[in-house]
Amino acid sequence: MVTLKKVLDGLLDTELTGKQFDAVIDATLGSLDEPGADVGAVLDTFLDADLSDKEFTKVLDAVFSDDVSDEVFTEALTTMLDADITSEQLTAVLDSAFSEDTSAENMVSALVSIFDGPLSSGDLNTVMASVFDEDISVADTMTVLGDLLETNLSMSETEAIFDSVFDSDLSDAETIDLIVDVLADEITSELLNTVLGAVFDEEVSNEVLIETFTAVLGNELDAESVGVIVDVLESDSITNDQVSQVVDLIVSQDGGVSGEQATELATSPKVLESIDGEQATEVFAAIVVAEVSEEAGAQIAEALADAGTDVKESFEEEINVFAGVFDTYVALGSEINVGDRRTVIAVGAAVAIAGAVSALGGASPSSGGGAPSGGSGSPSGQNNNVARKPEEEEMNGELAWDGVEWIKQLSIFRYNNGVKILDWGLFMKKFTFGLLNLGFTISGSLVVYLTLSGGIQRIAGISSVLALMGAMYLHMREPDNN
Repeated sequence: MVTLKKVLDGLLDTELTGKQFDAVIDATLGSLDEPGADVGAVLDTFLDADLSDKEFTKVLDAVFSDDVSDEVFTEALTTMLDADITSEQLTAVLDSAFSEDTSAENMVSALVSIFDGPLSSGDLNTVMASVFDEDISVADTMTVLGDLLETNLSMSETEAIFDSVFDSDLSDAETIDLIVDVLADEITSELLNTVLGAVFDEEVSNEVLIETFTAVLGNELDAESVGVIVDVLESDSITNDQVSQVVDLIVSQDGGVSGEQATELATSPKVLESIDGEQATEVFAAIVVAEVSEEAGAQIAEALADAGTDVKESFEEEINVFAGVFDTYVALGSEINVGDRRTVIAVGAAVAIAGAVSALGGASPSSGGGAPSGGSGSPSGQNNNVARKPEEEEMNGELAWDGVEWIKQLSIFRYNNGVKILDWGLFMKKFTFGLLNLGFTISGSLVVYLTLSGGIQRIAGISSVLALMGAMYLHMREPDNN
């Protein structure tokens, strides 16, 4: 049985005139839309023949005509892309297939089929460049993009599509129309990264920048999406002034900047270099320190290294730098980082507490320091600054010492008919003076406790309480007047 392929092979092997070749084209390719037509087999026969450039062009014109169905268009294109053709022929195929007359439906159908087949990254970029060239309208681009995004695209395919869509051939108005359309619905952080990467792979106008990020902020952003925005702001194609404009958009959005967004912004050195003190205050005030991880805290501290003085001042005013996650930060006017400062403060406070304990309980009432001395326990000598009242007045608990040390000699007991009983008035008096004497030590201990964090904070707190209790015990104990 003689098949169409055998007949066509025989015809193409002969020397045909131009008119004869046109007749063969009409007889074979002119009826590809008819039921049962084997598009692939017919085209393979033409592609296997030794065609001149002129003859190859005639084949393309016949296959990719205005009235061809999307099924034939798709099969014809995939057959040609799978064939062993030269790079010049590939360019000719793509130019003919994706002309300004090609419908969006045919483009989408063909592209989906192409994505399902083996195609190198180089050929994929070539195909995308032909699809989204200057001939395609913004409306058709939106249609093709919308349909393609509903298919199961790989990351490389998605990147090739958007790199071709947002090229230098678009005007600012066209870029804005496209980006607003793409971002009209919520998209994944991966797709957002691809879209923004394609838009900002080169410098853009402030208008494109503002409209793009306004559209981005119109959707609910998760942590990954905010991270994508920060990464894009770090790119060389965006100026510091443009970064400042984007930060303004973020902090002024409905509901204000969230703690999550603020933390991501604060981890960017370029963001902190680009904003002023007022913007920094808005960002730092929104950060929830309790939710900042150690990794993020270290990144913020590193980002602040080259930030301006006004930004650092805002950070120190709005953030507790001793929260435990900013230990590598070096504060203004300091030569050491926060972690080292906490250690120095803790050591200093420990020394102060030890000194307070020694001052309150280290000297015995009979060893001087303003207390009476003498072999019998009674005051003697003209150099004594203190003197006892008569025995009967001492029994009533009345003392008339001068200076700070006198409080140590104060008894909290009184005698009633020779019976020693606790005098609550004297107890409160001595206790109050003890607290006043320890005022600076207690304040220092509190500062240390608030400065530290975690397990070290608990240890410091317990140690301070025990030390102060010991100091008060030594202070409140009954003086030794023997």
